[in-house]
Amino acid sequence: MDPRATKPRGFEEEVNAPAEVRSAHQGAYAPWEPWPRGTRLHLGGGAGVTINERRLDVGLYRIQRTKAQFSVFPEIGGSIPFDWSLRGVLAVRYNYSLKSGDTPAQEYVGISVGLAWN
Repeated sequence: MDPRATKPRGFEEEVNAPAEVRSAHQGAYAPWEPWPRGTRLHLGGGAGVTINERRLDVGLYRIQRTKAQFSVFPEIGGSIPFDWSLRGVLAVRYNYSLKSGDTPAQEYVGISVGLAWN
């Protein structure tokens, strides 16, 4: 009886494959991973009402308008472990407030950098 007949098909190819392919197949660390092990990515966002205040100062005069506007804000970010209990956090948020009455639509991008403890 041929000993190869009892082995699963493709077994020889997997054994003879390069170490990088075997380690990726077995779930071990592979050298081509784009970020450190333990990195957590997040995608989120929200919607709600924001209060926007616009001021224009000319000499001694001030024109001020306060309006409530409906806003949406998607966010993407991630955290990278520095230690077993400390992580670095980076996130980017895009805020967009819709036009309300005579107040034009407003948009801006915010970047958050911080530390988090597990």
